[in-house]
Amino acid sequence: PEHPIAFSPDGKWFAAAGAGLTLYDAATLEVRWREPNVPFGVFAFSPDGRRLAHALPPRASDAAHGVRVIDLTGSPFPVVRDFAFTYENGTTAMT
Repeated sequence: PEHPIAFSPDGKWFAAAGAGLTLYDAATLEVRWREPNVPFGVFAFSPDGRRLAHALPPRASDAAHGVRVIDLTGSPFPVVRDFAFTYENGTTAMT
């Protein structure tokens, strides 16, 4: 099977989807972050290469969909921010 892969615009990182989503240091091939619970390969780097966003699966309990944004400049690495969009009342939640 084919697995999506993407390089950050600055070439410092690359992300690969397979059994989850894994972020690698492109120079050392060191795994810097792994999320095993990403069931599909929908992800992208920001144009400046400082963030990686990936889609979260829908939650059946509240019909929400989300996007996780990983700040690759964070210390300790990485800082993770979750965004959730609900369709029932048009609100946006950020945690």
